[in-house]
Amino acid sequence: MYSAFVKENSPVDTPVMELLAEDKDSPKNSVIRYAIVGGSGKHAFTVDSATGMIKTKKLFDYEERLDYSLEVLASNPDSSLYGTAKVDVSIEGVNEYYPKFVQPVFHFTISESAPIGSQIGSVQAIDDDGGDDGLVFYLFVGSSNDRGFFINPTSGAITVAKKLDRESQSRVVLTVLAKNRGPIRGNDTDEAQVIITVQDGNDPPVFEKENYQVSVSEGAVVGTRVGTVKATDIDVRPSNNRFSYKILDGNTNSSFKLDPMTGIISTMIPLDREETETFTLIVGAIDMGQPPQTGTTIVNIKVEDVNDNGPVLEKTSMEGTILENEPPYSRVMTLRATDADLSPNGAPFSYNLVGGVDASKFKVDSKSGLVTSMVSFDREVTPELKITIEISDNGIPAQRTRQDVKIVVLDKNDSPSQGRNAQVIVYTYKDITPVHKIASVEPIDPDTTGHYTCRLENGQDNFKIFSNCDLHVSRIPSQKRQSLKVLSDDGIHAEVASSMRVEFLSFDNDTLENSLIVRVLDLKADKFMERFYSKFITFCTQIFRQDVKVYSLLDHENGTDVVIASRSSGGQYLLPEHMKNSLKQHKGRLESLLGVKTIIDYSICDSHDICQNGGTCSHTLRTFAMQRVSSSPLFILSSPSVQVEFMCKCLAGFTGKCLFFCLRNYVLDMY
Repeated sequence: MYSAFVKENSPVDTPVMELLAEDKDSPKNSVIRYAIVGGSGKHAFTVDSATGMIKTKKLFDYEERLDYSLEVLASNPDSSLYGTAKVDVSIEGVNEYYPKFVQPVFHFTISESAPIGSQIGSVQAIDDDGGDDGLVFYLFVGSSNDRGFFINPTSGAITVAKKLDRESQSRVVLTVLAKNRGPIRGNDTDEAQVIITVQDGNDPPVFEKENYQVSVSEGAVVGTRVGTVKATDIDVRPSNNRFSYKILDGNTNSSFKLDPMTGIISTMIPLDREETETFTLIVGAIDMGQPPQTGTTIVNIKVEDVNDNGPVLEKTSMEGTILENEPPYSRVMTLRATDADLSPNGAPFSYNLVGGVDASKFKVDSKSGLVTSMVSFDREVTPELKITIEISDNGIPAQRTRQDVKIVVLDKNDSPSQGRNAQVIVYTYKDITPVHKIASVEPIDPDTTGHYTCRLENGQDNFKIFSNCDLHVSRIPSQKRQSLKVLSDDGIHAEVASSMRVEFLSFDNDTLENSLIVRVLDLKADKFMERFYSKFITFCTQIFRQDVKVYSLLDHENGTDVVIASRSSGGQYLLPEHMKNSLKQHKGRLESLLGVKTIIDYSICDSHDICQNGGTCSHTLRTFAMQRVSSSPLFILSSPSVQVEFMCKCLAGFTGKCLFFCLRNYVLDMY
């Protein structure tokens, strides 16, 4: 395959290219002769049989035909051996023609109101060359470039480049040049004139100002005049120079009205600077032309402040603290206030102590807001105090606000510990020894601070006390009931003795399968242990008429889930359905006992739309090694963590797994 090129109008016998074939035979057998044997250019080209030089046989016209193909044969004389090649010859154009406008003068008209970018018309020049040599480019000449018009260099389309004004130029004469690509070499271009008549159009009204700055008091009554806008229209036609005013944008909550004839702006509603401090109105003057034209301006309205808001305490000033036993005149807190009004209607503020059940115990500096104590406090007697503060701003007249402030008395380790007599009920799963603490055996102490250390009075092989008075068991003793004497102190006061009665109980999978959940609303697990644990077990034992196990308390955001099971002396568990029916029959008595509402046989399946597409939901209980401890002064319940899990059973034709996101919604993290 070979490619060659020849310019159009080249004389006959112009060399095109020289072919070279090779023959590996000895010289007498390697004589080569060339011949054109086919192709579209067979009769337009010749080849020297000895040298392989291809030459033209005719003149070529690029505009008539662009390419030719040749089939060339290289052979040995008096032999049947040969080789072939294909030669593609492309005709290259020569710029032999120049562009000529189709007419010497072009006439167009355009309205002075035509927007920038509007097309006026097109000029056209013709070039008889083909290919790139026939491409025509257009450009304005000299000052024509500054008359407010633009010409597309390839299409000749003329468009508006800047705002037209018939009053300043009603007739525009432009000179357009048509040329080929590249530099101008002489008389290879053509020129034409473009005469554009600018007709009278509908100009929009023009405001006296591009931007108006006005203000109004937020206390202004409805209908108060704010300001006036004014516009003019220089059009001659009455339909084009008559206009009306209108608010186009920015009129939040329809706060202002604009008189369409006079341009007077006034208030429509009471204003509130604290809600909207400034308004930016886009105001238009719209004439009656066809189509109508609109002139616009911006009106910035600043709402001026009046003292219409009272000061309020900052959130951090709503509660203060003081350490118990601090001497009188101790610093408690410094009040800080804020005011939605601007200065001088805001700060500086004044603070006055005007009431509260504990007002006599404190003093407030009116300027700084410093609160100091007048007496010493005992947290165990008075954990919280309340005073009422009146805050006044700097406005005239001043705005005043009264707010309650809570003062919390912080604990100091100033009370001795007391011995504790408690029963520790330890549930184990299948008698597996717990690996975590089974209880905290701290003494009773009215203080909330203090570092306690505890130790067993007598050596106990099965029990150990580690840091923070955590009681651990190394193995479950054969005697399931143990008595421990614990000596403890708070780091300051004398050591005290506590008596701990530890009882080990066991449950298994049968217990889990025959358990029922009673949700006790608005009552946390530790409070349930302190106030109702023994009463609840007694109540359930009476209505079931056999032993009751309360072996897990599950804290929930709405209260406590009490997990219970009931087993006879013969080891037979009462079915959950029977427990549910019995409890529901006595639900009124149970809620009266607890003082709160309950949900009998609570199930996650009842309170959540878990199973989709008609699937049925069921829940089960599982246990984990982590020990859960619920404490009160007299009772401590310790058991492995229990978790509620559910599953969905799909209808025929549906498959899928449980929707585990519901576990997160239920807050089931390792109870």
